[in-house]
Amino acid sequence: MKMLIASLVLLSAFSANAGILSTTPGNQQIQGVSIATSASLTLNGNTETLSLLGSGLRSKKVIIANIPVYVAQLFATSSQANQFVRTDSGALGSLSGVHTVVLSLTFLRNVDAPTVMQSFNDALKANNISATDADMAAFLQAVTQGSDPIQGKTMIFALEKNADGTESITYEDTNGKDTTIQGTAGLTQRVMAIWLGTPADSGLVTLKASLLSGN
Repeated sequence: MKMLIASLVLLSAFSANAGILSTTPGNQQIQGVSIATSASLTLNGNTETLSLLGSGLRSKKVIIANIPVYVAQLFATSSQANQFVRTDSGALGSLSGVHTVVLSLTFLRNVDAPTVMQSFNDALKANNISATDADMAAFLQAVTQGSDPIQGKTMIFALEKNADGTESITYEDTNGKDTTIQGTAGLTQRVMAIWLGTPADSGLVTLKASLLSGN
């Protein structure tokens, strides 16, 4: 029991600050992880205020049991958060008009990076998105080469639209190492299809529904 309490305290404390993303924890928790009421993203010397769009638990079915893997929190530029469409078919496309989208994943157990990458690959296949395109391949390589997610640590994906029409993603692994990938228009939707597109398994079905509900 003492170990469980200590683990929950660790998760709650860690969620407040995670490198490029600083959050303001609210009263809600999922599996001991504090859910933010707002956040701020700091990249290249610039800080942007974000609003929480939704949160939820990602579980993975192993044999007959659903194993909790991570708690996801989805944020967007505060001034554009109301553009997010909370429908199964409309959510992903509505991100096209949002300047910055950030997803944080706080892990509830240890997972090796290649396993995370494989899960992402499965989701991309479910959405007919090529993993061999230059920007997507670079994104997946960064995830594979990043530190292995461990319990209580958070990985962050910050997607931004650039003035020249391109888009970029900054990936922060669970050790706080940042990798920025420059991509073509539509990168935000291609990456976020992993969570907001066609779900690759039942755990993602549940997570997507929770993100859309705004909880």
